[in-house]
Amino acid sequence: MDGFFFDFEALEVREKAEEEAAAANTAMAAAVAQAEVTVEAAAAEAEFDDDGISEVWPDDLPNDLQSLEMHISSSKFLYTITCDAVQPWEVVFSRVVARAAPNLAAPVVSIHSRAELLFGDPHWYSESWIRLGEAGSYVLKDGRLKDPKLGVLLKPFDWPTEVSVPESYHCQVLSILRDLWVQARRRSRILNPADIRRLRLASDEALQSCSSGIGVQPSISPCLGHEGSIESKDDGCQGGDSIKELDTEKPKEEGRENEDGELDLEKGTAWVGTFDVHKFENVLWDEAQNILGAFEKNSHDNMVESTVEEDDIEDNIVGDSTEVAKTLVNLTTPFMGSAPQGEQWDHLGNCLERQPGGGVGITPAIARRLVSSMRHQRLPSLLDLNELVEQVRRTCVDMPSLTRITVPLGTTLHVIGDVHGQYWDLMHIFDTHGEPSPTNMYLFNGDLVDRGQQSVEVVVAVFSWFLACPGAVFVNRGNHEAEWMNMLFGFQAEATKKYSEESFTLFSEAFRSLPLASVINDSVFVVHGGLSDRIGVKLEEIEALERRVEPRDGDSLMVDLLWSDPMECHGSRASPRGGGVLFGPDITRDFCGTNDLLCVIRSHEMRPPGYEWGHNGLCLTLFSAANYCGICANLGAVCNIRPAGRGRLQMSDLQIETFETHDPFP
Repeated sequence: MDGFFFDFEALEVREKAEEEAAAANTAMAAAVAQAEVTVEAAAAEAEFDDDGISEVWPDDLPNDLQSLEMHISSSKFLYTITCDAVQPWEVVFSRVVARAAPNLAAPVVSIHSRAELLFGDPHWYSESWIRLGEAGSYVLKDGRLKDPKLGVLLKPFDWPTEVSVPESYHCQVLSILRDLWVQARRRSRILNPADIRRLRLASDEALQSCSSGIGVQPSISPCLGHEGSIESKDDGCQGGDSIKELDTEKPKEEGRENEDGELDLEKGTAWVGTFDVHKFENVLWDEAQNILGAFEKNSHDNMVESTVEEDDIEDNIVGDSTEVAKTLVNLTTPFMGSAPQGEQWDHLGNCLERQPGGGVGITPAIARRLVSSMRHQRLPSLLDLNELVEQVRRTCVDMPSLTRITVPLGTTLHVIGDVHGQYWDLMHIFDTHGEPSPTNMYLFNGDLVDRGQQSVEVVVAVFSWFLACPGAVFVNRGNHEAEWMNMLFGFQAEATKKYSEESFTLFSEAFRSLPLASVINDSVFVVHGGLSDRIGVKLEEIEALERRVEPRDGDSLMVDLLWSDPMECHGSRASPRGGGVLFGPDITRDFCGTNDLLCVIRSHEMRPPGYEWGHNGLCLTLFSAANYCGICANLGAVCNIRPAGRGRLQMSDLQIETFETHDPFP
């Protein structure tokens, strides 16, 4: 064969590269599998303090660990898909967050779940982060930058098994996939796992249906215009390198199909077993329209229109966090526990008593009727709901930030921890401890909402009794009584689904008016989160705090009261939650000594027995959502305070009762 030369050296290099690629793929798969096992195992360890459903997101980091320097090499990430213009990634952790800047202290601007496809900016490089091309936000690649117990958070996307896409079509196919996921994000800013599964299934089936048979490589590159120049629109090619890459696959024979479907060797390039990119696009978008249409239907007010320009989307995402949050319509995770799925809720007629001078009057009989009706899935009317919530706001707005509660002799005060939308646990508490009255008082210690799917019912019940029994029912604010948290963890979606966006705004305003803490008989301090590391904080300072703002806009002491957690070692350090501090037993002792207190009761953390005494008996953690989110198998707890004498309380006046979940729809 005259002129034939076989390059054995090149063959050896190629074989070696293929072996290295296979080894890297195996290592990557092992790393991903190990990451998942490590996360699941670590979540079960007390010292990890991440139950998988807390606000400790995968790339949140305590401030005192932000100086950690860890070199994470990107060499373990092997790209089997060749395209310089589109950089696809797959989320392999249960949930990751995107931040406004590539550092762990930057604000969170979006949340992404396992199996979701993300598309990095190919013109921006970091060993530890990717920059989302469509959003301008940043996602951590490797969780070990946050915590050594974590592992890979993202992996490079690869074609499904048994799918073969010619290298010359990689960019075009990836561009089509990218457009689909960008459209999905525009319609529904947070994709829940069911949405992601549907999108992935549609993508995989479209790829598989178009990856066999005889195909044709066009004589013009897929990313070139008819004149041979790069098209100005963003269709997957951004420069000469991408065009060069499209030409790397050598054709097996020349030709193109004619109108009769026969191979015409004079019109282009063809090969056996190729990929029909046009069919792929049509098949994918036909199915995608059904999926995206469902997003449109479920997005309530359709807050993010599909016609918004890319630059507008980017500005919204990296802008003010409150405005960003207003675009988060869907839940981060599906509603969990309480009430059968798909059940329609009815609404009562107007039943509140309108006052001549404005506002509404709620008697115990009306509160009892509302609570009973909601047991049978009948909600208050829209008018009653809005007026009830507004009445709570007006009642609380001028109250001090610290409520001073007096429990008379012969009276019981029930302190309730986190409820998180678990209405049937609240009903069990009322059934076993009695409805509120002047001699049967209640103090709800925040986190009424989010995660459970009956948060609206919980708030309506508590607010109704708050107005019906003034001086007998009290409500502290929790870290989830905040607009940003509600938009991330479900209450906004629930409130707008059952009522309206206006109703959610009224809820947010009412939440901002709630007091931050209470003190019972000048003896027991009750707060949702915990204490501050400020030295010498007095109750009068807390009482005077300006609280009628979102926590991120408030005083750092306010944030500490809502977000802090106790730890067993002395001193304080930054909280892994990203807000508040971890405070030691010395801080609790000093705070109680400064303010002449018996102890501190706080909530904010799930405890398997429902409660936990710490800090040498000075700090009680109380959690009242039993079998939290339907998966934690924890007990719920209530602290009953019954003064045995007049004046200050004694430890013997505090009695704790626990209960199992009473959700009829587990």
